[in-house]
Amino acid sequence: GDELQVRTDAPERYTVQPRDTLWDISARFLSDPWRWPELWRMNKAAIKNPHLIYPGNVVAMKMGDDGKPMLVLEDGTSGGGGRVVKLSPRVRKQALAGGAIPSISPSAIDPFLTRPLVVDESQLSRSPVIVATEENRVLVGAGNVAYVEGIQDQKQLDWQIYRPGKALRDPDSSQVIGYEAVYLGDAQVTRPGEPSTVEIVHSKMEINKRDRLVPTKEEMIFAYVPRAPEKQIKARILSAYEAVAELGQGQIVVLNKGARDGLERGHVLASYRHGETVKSILKEEGRWLNNVETIKLPDERTGLLFVFRTFDRVAYALVMNSQRPLHVGDDVRNPG
Repeated sequence: GDELQVRTDAPERYTVQPRDTLWDISARFLSDPWRWPELWRMNKAAIKNPHLIYPGNVVAMKMGDDGKPMLVLEDGTSGGGGRVVKLSPRVRKQALAGGAIPSISPSAIDPFLTRPLVVDESQLSRSPVIVATEENRVLVGAGNVAYVEGIQDQKQLDWQIYRPGKALRDPDSSQVIGYEAVYLGDAQVTRPGEPSTVEIVHSKMEINKRDRLVPTKEEMIFAYVPRAPEKQIKARILSAYEAVAELGQGQIVVLNKGARDGLERGHVLASYRHGETVKSILKEEGRWLNNVETIKLPDERTGLLFVFRTFDRVAYALVMNSQRPLHVGDDVRNPG
């Protein structure tokens, strides 16, 4: 059951296109594209420098000496000839070189890598806060000035502005495990002090007193290596970004498990809809030998999630595909 399942319609070779991702390429060859590290014979313990893949490269399916399928890169493949080299896009925590094919689409997750998403109570109490606005305006935006209390690092000039959002409660324990951070805009310190003067250089929403600041940090987009978690994970979909009733491919979801539970960037998880409990018709007809009153229907797999950012108690994941709609509250666990 752990053997790689090659698609029946897999091509003999494929030319990499500009908008491809490693996931896209693998989906042409595998039924489970998240297992592309196995197809490339990736050695997780030796992840250092990648053999990067670029548009125009040709990849081909070959059988290894062990009789298992593997992808190779054909060098100078006019007419299928040329030198064949082992293809090993082995990257874990190294930024992509310009033009190289990423693991997943950077545009799908980029805003969620560079902005505050989840804060805890201690971070709320430590964050600098806007105490006044230019000319005591109720609301301010880009081009306006605000005054901030609590900036201790005078060398930090660039900040992001956010507002504490709804509490995130674990659906199992009902405990608050964090607060959503609503991103409002960006600010730059123009005069350090207590309070510091900042200019709002970008605003997505209106900004007011009591809104908070966090330092702007450069986050590189990594070529994540997809893999199943090393330990069994049992999580739930806690909420969804721009929440809608039904979730599907390309949407961002929040899970109620995080780094302290063993989740890491690159982990792949499957989502499942809870099977309903229905009354036994056979029992009503008096023909059910075990005298069972109700029957629980099996959980149905709904999709596949890719974890791309973790916090202590929660994680953010991208819905890579969905066989049926996902919902808040669905179970999430290791892919089977």
